[in-house]
Amino acid sequence: MFKLWNNNNKVNKEEPNITLLLKKAKNNDIKAQYKLSTLYYNGKYVAQNIEKAKYWLTKAIEREEINKNKQSGSDNSYIN
Repeated sequence: MFKLWNNNNKVNKEEPNITLLLKKAKNNDIKAQYKLSTLYYNGKYVAQNIEKAKYWLTKAIEREEINKNKQSGSDNSYIN
């Protein structure tokens, strides 16, 4: 993993592991899905891709709704 340096040669933060983020996002990790949507939207560490940004943002929102419904006991996912 590469580290990002500011003008004073101090480490700002590490570059995200895109492969790991994708793996987590595909396994319904909401934080990874949001992070990917932001990275794709801004074109940071990946080529800018608005469609992929929308895709991962939508997945994260859908997953949050499913989690909310399960917590409130109103999971209607069995209804056609």
